[in-house]
Amino acid sequence: MTSTTAKRIVRNTTLFVATCLLLVSCIGVEFAYNQLDWYLLNRADRYLDLNSEQEDMLEVEVDKLHQWHREVQLPRYVDLLDQSAIHAGKPLTETEFSWAEEQLAKLYFELMEKAIPPVAAVLTLLDNEQIAHLQQQLAEDIEDQYEHLDYSAKKSFHHRVEKTIEQFEGGYDDLNKPQVNLIKKHIQTTENHSAASLIHRKKVNRELIALLASHPTQPVIEQHLRTIWLYPDTGYTAGYRLSLDTSKSNYYRLMTEIHSLASRSQIEYLKETLNGYSENLAELTVSELKPGEAEEAGSDQPVSCRSKRHKIAMKGPRRNNSC
Repeated sequence: MTSTTAKRIVRNTTLFVATCLLLVSCIGVEFAYNQLDWYLLNRADRYLDLNSEQEDMLEVEVDKLHQWHREVQLPRYVDLLDQSAIHAGKPLTETEFSWAEEQLAKLYFELMEKAIPPVAAVLTLLDNEQIAHLQQQLAEDIEDQYEHLDYSAKKSFHHRVEKTIEQFEGGYDDLNKPQVNLIKKHIQTTENHSAASLIHRKKVNRELIALLASHPTQPVIEQHLRTIWLYPDTGYTAGYRLSLDTSKSNYYRLMTEIHSLASRSQIEYLKETLNGYSENLAELTVSELKPGEAEEAGSDQPVSCRSKRHKIAMKGPRRNNSC
């Protein structure tokens, strides 16, 4: 059996579109991936309120990570999607689940090992005001993501049903009535561990803020990030771990049954979707800029500055833009 991290990656999505859901954008996979550096930098600025020096430092690291991911990991995503498309016409088994867990866990671990050192380096530079800002942003995320805990039992049930249907429709398009009824039955008989997840996330956030407030060295922060991002189960209570494992098993069973009820058109839609994403990602592995972009931006400029021009056009400049 693979790690708990891998289980968590797969638990909330269908087997065959697990990779896709990490990359899908309503404005297109290619566009979304090419703007990934902009997205990461702006997310970091939102949480950390970076100064100009910190922004410049992080931008260099994000550019390097993005390029590495394009060259090293994207081809593996393409292979994973291609294999998933082949499996799509067959019944689901525990073997497929274990295979997907293993593949996604390898990609996730490899990516995090690359990302953790530069993230830790930036975190060592935070002052007390920035740490307080991070604490506030994490608290707001908690409030936004768990507002459904205040729902009535009836509203909570419908919320969970809608979210689950959305996950499956990403791979199968519109679900048929037997599939929808199956999801409703699954939600009725499956424990909602959102409250336990909330407690755990608050604990993780408190520990991170306390650590940063002590202004530790980079190696100490790196070790902490590896623990909470790569081996989160070490901080789980026995009850929470059992809840997650039970939910995973129940979700596997649901995926198997939903797939068995899929019509021929749904299966074809799934295959076409996976093949389409595979083709888009394959194109991204061989080119960083679209034809003509390099000439328009200026080939003598560094990649980070060329990408900034696209960021400015989309969202306006970030603070102290030097390009």
